[in-house]
Amino acid sequence: MNSLFFNSEINSIYNSAISWQEDLVKIGLPFSQISDRRKSIDAVSLHIDLAHMIKKNSWCKKEINWLKNKQDLETGLWFESYTKDLLKDHDNPRVIEMVGTYLGFQVSSLFISINEKANLISFWNVLKGDNKNLINYLEKMPWHNSPWGAGGWVDSISTMMIANYKWGDYEFKEVLSRFIDWLNNKQSSITGLWGDDQIQGIAGQINGTYHLSRGTFFSLDINMNYEKQLLNSLIEYLKQDEHFFDDNGEACYDLDASFLLYKLHRRLPKYRAPEIKEFAERRLKTLFSRRNNDGLYGYFIDSSQDFHNYHFVGPREKGVSDIQGTVFYMTTIFYLIRIMNPSQFVPWEASLTHG
Repeated sequence: MNSLFFNSEINSIYNSAISWQEDLVKIGLPFSQISDRRKSIDAVSLHIDLAHMIKKNSWCKKEINWLKNKQDLETGLWFESYTKDLLKDHDNPRVIEMVGTYLGFQVSSLFISINEKANLISFWNVLKGDNKNLINYLEKMPWHNSPWGAGGWVDSISTMMIANYKWGDYEFKEVLSRFIDWLNNKQSSITGLWGDDQIQGIAGQINGTYHLSRGTFFSLDINMNYEKQLLNSLIEYLKQDEHFFDDNGEACYDLDASFLLYKLHRRLPKYRAPEIKEFAERRLKTLFSRRNNDGLYGYFIDSSQDFHNYHFVGPREKGVSDIQGTVFYMTTIFYLIRIMNPSQFVPWEASLTHG
């Protein structure tokens, strides 16, 4: 890739992110320019994330305090003000817990990264003490039907346990140790993945493994078993999944795969390196070519997100960037550049919540 074009694209994305976010700050930090103007924990926490990524965070303190005040006093989780009314009749009886768990993950991950402290997340105290409580909770996760969902749940829980430990509840250090032991026993020695591929296919396993490993092995900087097997599975997946063909894409698929590829390539720098670098360069060319007119990305690359975490966040519209797509794709690009050239200067950092 031509170095002048490469650097021009990087700088253009960075400058676009600054001006785009400045405009959204003025109108209350919505998910996108066309989304519902209700102030949401989801959008605000991602905007603070982006502001720290691009190092333009002077406006964030007021919004950080707003997030702190939105913490649920009973559970320590976070819920949108409208969640319980909107979802009270949902088919899934645990949907409100799931929404609060996801937002708890996102906000606590952000706070850990920027050295902010919230109240302890007492919802997870049930996992302390008798090991049966932890085992039963993990065993009941949908490892067969939805390894992606199970892995995401692991990511959320482990991130909040790390937050509790950092915020003063040191019992969670021991719970995390048991948590890792259970995960080690459930990993496939053949594929390096968790769960199975019967329902969601290997994509569900890869995306679930990204979440699971992000919130545990990589967040805690501890060794993971069967890394070569996992990298083999990931490379073969990238060759066959339609999200990586031609101009296709979707932010979760790109971020999850690029995160795992970057982290595993760092631990195994010589293993299948030409294939990994070839994928990174090819994918970067695609992502550079798919930017919206404002220079950024929607969740569906060039189209905005419509539903996130069980809530409508705005119409899905071509040519419209949103905060989730922008954070996820700028993080994806960061990792792909680091794979190609670890010394290449990038004027932004990876996501604090999902990277």
